[in-house]
Amino acid sequence: MTERELIDITKRFWNFYLMEPTPEHFQEILSCCSDSLTIIGTGKHEIYQSLEEAAHALLVNQQQAAQIQFEIVDDWYAFRSLSDSVCLVYGGLWVREKGAAGSPFQINMDTRFSVIFRREENETWKIHHIHQSTPNIDQADHEFYPKTLSQQVKDALQLADEFRYKSELDLMTGLYNHVSFHEKVERYLENSQEATFFLIDLDYFKSVNDTYGHGEGDKVLKRFSRLLQIYSSSSSILGRLGGDEFAVLEPGVQPKKDLEQNLFSFQKQFRELMERYDRCRSLGCTAGICRSGGQTIDFDTLYRNADEALYYAKRHNKGSYFFFEDITR
Repeated sequence: MTERELIDITKRFWNFYLMEPTPEHFQEILSCCSDSLTIIGTGKHEIYQSLEEAAHALLVNQQQAAQIQFEIVDDWYAFRSLSDSVCLVYGGLWVREKGAAGSPFQINMDTRFSVIFRREENETWKIHHIHQSTPNIDQADHEFYPKTLSQQVKDALQLADEFRYKSELDLMTGLYNHVSFHEKVERYLENSQEATFFLIDLDYFKSVNDTYGHGEGDKVLKRFSRLLQIYSSSSSILGRLGGDEFAVLEPGVQPKKDLEQNLFSFQKQFRELMERYDRCRSLGCTAGICRSGGQTIDFDTLYRNADEALYYAKRHNKGSYFFFEDITR
């Protein structure tokens, strides 16, 4: 059998299988194949090791093919003689769903194939092996593996991490937002019950917004947040809970004297920072502090106790601070 004839058999095989899946053509496809036929298809499950297995799969495929029509947009075929009795036909097929032009969903298949023919004892040529594959469009030229895809996946994961991180933040200040701050604190308390919780309000902040507008108020919030970050340790959890209310969880329980010195310095620094701006000279901040010395405690308890201490401080002397433990004595 000539090269041209074997290529023609291969062409008929694909035409019958893809475009004219009738029972008659199904039988003609099988008649071209050896009993020891093996097929490796494009699907993960498509490995068949006998004509019987392949015939069953082809029958199922033919039944499904009745629900859709394909057309071969482009194809190419090549021939190579491997021995006097074995030949290889290989090539490519570009197939698409027929009648789906203009549809937002259209099936396109760009595949490569190899078909091995063997001459039987009766001098007829039978198909012994078919291998069909789809090229990885994400594998660039001269790449041993789809490195480009790997980089795209890494970039996508990095972008997802960035989005996830940004979703945890208060966009105005860069501190954790209320929900994320709550989650971070609860997670910390699952592993340690020693913590110092600060709840801080800005004094007379509303007057800045009312008098000079929210743009000026936003500047104040950003300056306060930057100063808060400077005065906090790298292990602190900082959050803006809403409006002009901020919170800090400092891991561990520091000596009260050290906390007082740090708070006094922070409040003094903030007042001096605000005094540089004519519109914000009256601004200060007041803090309520709750220390947890090892007893079982949760976020709500820490917040409630610090809020009570904050209320006490604001009622008696705005711009000061107060410890919850001093109220309960």
